[in-house]
Amino acid sequence: MSIWIKICGNTSLADARMAVDAGADAVGFVFAPSPRNVTVSEVAAISAHLPSTVEKIGVFVDTVLEDIYSTVRASGLTGVQHAANPHVDGVLVDSRTATSVGGTGVAFDWAEARKTIFGDAGKLKLIAAGGLSPANVKKAIATLRPWGVDVVSGVEAAPGRKDASKVHEFVKMARAAVRKRK
Repeated sequence: MSIWIKICGNTSLADARMAVDAGADAVGFVFAPSPRNVTVSEVAAISAHLPSTVEKIGVFVDTVLEDIYSTVRASGLTGVQHAANPHVDGVLVDSRTATSVGGTGVAFDWAEARKTIFGDAGKLKLIAAGGLSPANVKKAIATLRPWGVDVVSGVEAAPGRKDASKVHEFVKMARAAVRKRK
């Protein structure tokens, strides 16, 4: 048993490579209003230098399908994170605040989510996000038993800048939580 790990909110090649070197399965790029917002050309320049084995996920909010499609083609993305539709492979469960739809650093109620959303997922891949950090990812995995985890602010030195030790520790703790669960 393994867990899928995405390090999101990358704004530079150095940060994306750091996530890959730490063992992340995916890196995320935010195309929505955010301190971590990137452009298509910035992501295209980053994606070109990442291994083909790493997923490159674009994060969109309130974006029309045509714009998502053109962004995917131009920037080398391999996946999209957006509002659910009938062709969903997985669902990312995150917390939001009155002013932000994600990347808030605020955890949701894991015990309640385990009883509701995560308890009856069927074959759907559920990804936990929101308030995760190296200090709590093991507990989140033990409680929720997600298919994957996604972190942004919990591994940052500042908005849009990753902290190498936090990224490596997050991946290490997430992988250790799954080994312990076996």
